[in-house]
Amino acid sequence: MAKTVYVSKAGNDSNDGLTLATAKLTIAGANAIAVATDTVSIGAGVFVEDVVVGKVSNVTYQGAGMFSTTITGNPYKAAVVSIIKNLRMNYTSFPSYGSYSSIAWTRVFCDGSALSTLASAVTMHTVTGSLTLTNCIIGKFKCTYTSTSFLFYLTTGEVKVYNCVLYDLLERGGSILFYGSGNATFKNNIFYGRSDGTKNVYHVYGAFTSVVHEYNYLNNMAGIASGTSLGTGEVSGVDPLFVDPAGGDFRLQATSPCIGKGTSNLP
Repeated sequence: MAKTVYVSKAGNDSNDGLTLATAKLTIAGANAIAVATDTVSIGAGVFVEDVVVGKVSNVTYQGAGMFSTTITGNPYKAAVVSIIKNLRMNYTSFPSYGSYSSIAWTRVFCDGSALSTLASAVTMHTVTGSLTLTNCIIGKFKCTYTSTSFLFYLTTGEVKVYNCVLYDLLERGGSILFYGSGNATFKNNIFYGRSDGTKNVYHVYGAFTSVVHEYNYLNNMAGIASGTSLGTGEVSGVDPLFVDPAGGDFRLQATSPCIGKGTSNLP
């Protein structure tokens, strides 16, 4: 039977972790007893740990909120099935390369601002099955490699990206966010490429069977391999007016052109 393993800043790794009152102190401590289909419930606070979130395959790692629970380090490790919810990951090094059968992230803030800009090729996540990103923020993973780099590389899988913000990513024109041969759907997203506005991060490449893009905000049409025209309900060409993207605040200002432009027609 699936269990919940609790992690708290007030915990202790000698505890059994099976109640909030007997929580583990570290995520690594929770990983020591978590097995597939379990949930690791991580409380509020900053956890400085390397290679912990996603280490156990098919375990749900759930924080108290993307602005309440922060993991600083290299918090992502290859697993067959990766399920992450409600937390922020501040990367201090690029994730270990690995292959996944599926990735499902919900309300996850992936922050690469502490990373140096790579001058060589990088493939961050390779997925053989499905990739689903919902209500996520992914920002400031940079590479100046002159050929091709991949944020998500899907060999056969399906891509679904809904209600996400992708900001200031993989600067060079040869960098690609999504590559694959299945179906790709993008709805209700804000794709704001380089922070200077010169590149778009809505870059899909490969032999996708179909690509559906609707109700997205695009700062620049350049580099969209899936098509050169806007989809239904899409907006482009102006600043989305985040409150403070440099400081990690991606809320929209009251006058943002993105407000009210989405659709409720989501799975």
